[in-house]
Amino acid sequence: MTVQPFHLGARPGDGDDEMVDPFAATGYAGNPFPEPGLDTGALYVGHMREQVRKLNAWVTGVLAETDPDRGASGPVRPLALRGSIGVGKTHLLKTLERELSRRPHVAVVRKNLPEEGMDRLLLSTLLLGSLPHGDEEVDLPAVPSALPLLDRIVVVGRSGAREVRESLEALSEKSLVARPLLQILAEKDRAREADLRAWLSRWLLRGHTTPTQRNKLGLAKPLEGEGQAIRAVADLMRVARVARQVQAWFVLVDQLEDLWRIGVIGAGRRARFLTDLRSFVDLGLEGAPVAILLAWNTEVAATGDKIETEYQALWRRLGDPLELPGLEEADVWPFAEEYLKHARRREGEIALRKSFKERLRPNAGDIVAALRKDPKARLGPQRFASYRLLHHWREAALRVAHEVHEGQATNTLR
Repeated sequence: MTVQPFHLGARPGDGDDEMVDPFAATGYAGNPFPEPGLDTGALYVGHMREQVRKLNAWVTGVLAETDPDRGASGPVRPLALRGSIGVGKTHLLKTLERELSRRPHVAVVRKNLPEEGMDRLLLSTLLLGSLPHGDEEVDLPAVPSALPLLDRIVVVGRSGAREVRESLEALSEKSLVARPLLQILAEKDRAREADLRAWLSRWLLRGHTTPTQRNKLGLAKPLEGEGQAIRAVADLMRVARVARQVQAWFVLVDQLEDLWRIGVIGAGRRARFLTDLRSFVDLGLEGAPVAILLAWNTEVAATGDKIETEYQALWRRLGDPLELPGLEEADVWPFAEEYLKHARRREGEIALRKSFKERLRPNAGDIVAALRKDPKARLGPQRFASYRLLHHWREAALRVAHEVHEGQATNTLR
C-alpha cells in the first residue's frame, strides 16, 4: 500500500502542484489581499476622507481636553459612526485601536458586543477587565493588588505629588473612591497599606469584602449597581490622569445593532445598558478622561432611528454620526494599490513586485463588472462593500500569481 502525503487543508484529489506557493514568483510572501476580517495594517480611505478627517479631529480634541498640563480636564465628547454592512466600520476601528495604542499614556479598548455575550452587559466590568496598567517606569509596591493602575496611583501619591491629593480632596464629597484612596495615602504602616489597596481593588472588581474591611476603607457597603461602578471607574481614571499614569481612555463599542437583534436581548436589559452608556458619556462631558465611540450597522433594526426615538437623552449627546459610504468604481484600483503597498514583501525582489502589479491592474475592469453582479457587494447606486472588493481582488491576485508561476515553469522547461 502506498501512503499518500498528508497536507493539512488540502482537498481530496489535490495534487502536489497545488501545494506550490504561486506567490513565490511575484515578490510577495503570500496573497497581498487577506481574507476579509484579517487586519494587515492596510486601510484605504479614498472614499471617506471627510469622515476620517472628522475622526482625526475628534481624537485630537480628546487629547487636547485631557492634556495633564492644562490642569482640569475639559469636556470629552462622544462620537458615533455608522454605515451599511461591509463598508469597513470594524476595520476602521481596528486601525484606530492600533494607532491609539502606540501613543504613551493613552489607553484604548475596542469591543464588539457579540464577543462579550448579551447576558451580562456590564460596562464597568468590561472596562475594568482591560484597565491600563499605567506608566511602567513607576515601580509597583512589594505587595501588588489586583489593579496595577491603582497601585501606581498610590506610589505617585505617596511620593509627594500634591496634585494627586488635591484631586482626591476635590472629588471626596461625591466620589466613592476618593476617601479610600486618601486613607491609603495617609497610612504609615506599609503592611496595612497593602491590605487597604488589596481590599479596594477587590471592592472595585466586585469581589468579596467584609464589613470590617469596608469600614477601614470608609466604604459603607459593597459596590452595588452599574451606575455606582461606572462613577467609581471614571473617578479612578480622573486621578490616574492627574498622577500622569493615563491621559485618556478611548472606549470603542462596535456592533451596537446587536442590542436590537430579535431574541438576543430583552428591552429591559437593552435600556439599562444604553442608560449606563449614557452615564459614561455624561461623566466624560463632566471632565472624566473617558472618550466613547459607538458604531453600528444601519441595516439592522434601524439602530440609529431606534436610539433617536427610544433613547433621546443618549442620541442628543452623540451629535451628528459619521456616515461611512461605500466604495465607488473609481476606488477599485486605488484600493488594490493600498493593499499592495502594505503587503509583507520579500527582500530584493522589487522588480517582481512591479511586474505583478502591472499584470494585476488590467483586472480592475473585470472586478467592477463582478461587483455590479455581486448582490453582497451592492450598497446602492454605484456604491460597493469593501469586504467584497477585497474578496474579488484576492481571487484576481491568485489567478495572476498562477499565471506568473506557470510562465516561469514554462520558461524553465525551455
